[in-house]
Amino acid sequence: MSARPPSLAGYEVTGELGKGTAGRVVRARQKTLNRVVALKLLDPRVARDKTTLERFKELTGFDGGELEDRYNQLNADYEACVDRAEDLTGRIDSIEDVAADMMEEMEEEIAQISKPEYRAESQKNLAIIRDRSSKMVSAMRQAEQRMAPVLQAFKDEVLRLKHNLNVQAIQSLSGTVSQIEGDVTKLIDDMNKSIAEADSFLASMNTQ
Repeated sequence: MSARPPSLAGYEVTGELGKGTAGRVVRARQKTLNRVVALKLLDPRVARDKTTLERFKELTGFDGGELEDRYNQLNADYEACVDRAEDLTGRIDSIEDVAADMMEEMEEEIAQISKPEYRAESQKNLAIIRDRSSKMVSAMRQAEQRMAPVLQAFKDEVLRLKHNLNVQAIQSLSGTVSQIEGDVTKLIDDMNKSIAEADSFLASMNTQ
């Protein structure tokens, strides 16, 4: 049974685009603008550790549009690849460990064999296992090392998009500056009005 889509105010979630270590990215329709966007949903375990962009969005209402959608998708893909790479490394580690345990076990068991010809046969098999195991694990490690530069190149692209998004976010502050300036002007007008009313009240008290 498929998981029920999450409920997000102002959006209609239509599908999942990817998963990563910090959460997942979903496809959704923004109801107010009737456009399809990509939204990043943080895992509850890390949701409290908000990114600077997320904090910025909360403060300013910034919408990165297509660039933000592209960043969310690429970042989710990158995190998913990191997870897969870590799984592969874990598998190689486990194979290397169990092969070492197998050879150690064989050594102990060979010492228990009484017939010389059987013991010699098992020692020969152990030597074959050591040689083949060493070569196969070495080949796996070489394959593992090929992942690192590709992951780094992937990360470079993710960070490049993120930093361009940061530029767009800061540039959006021009509208926020105007809004704050208007709010400050209104606040000053309201304070001056209150001061004038207080002065008028005190003046009326003094004439009585």
